[in-house]
Amino acid sequence: MPNTSSKDLILAYWKSWQIKDWDLLEGSLADNLDFGGQPMPRDAFLQMCKQGSPWKDVDLIDSLFTDDAGALIYEGTDAKSGERVRVAEIVRVEGGKVVGANACFGTGTPPQ
Repeated sequence: MPNTSSKDLILAYWKSWQIKDWDLLEGSLADNLDFGGQPMPRDAFLQMCKQGSPWKDVDLIDSLFTDDAGALIYEGTDAKSGERVRVAEIVRVEGGKVVGANACFGTGTPPQ
């Protein structure tokens, strides 16, 4: 994904697992990344995403981007459990690739 801004890269990474575009996901990732504080090779991360429970009706609630990171708050429905899940995720970028992601998951939608 050459010549891509951090915002575009992070949003492509975020959208790729939702639409099961594994080539797009792979192209957005560094060879090795940090996921949830654990070092992980790209292939292991891809496999984890492919085996994860699919989501539907995913909505981006809020986001903030810098040159080397992005913060996303999104909500979606776990297709297997039917449960609505809200996620806050920090994604780090170096050299035009995602090098890290750390997410906090919660269930249910907060009150309006």
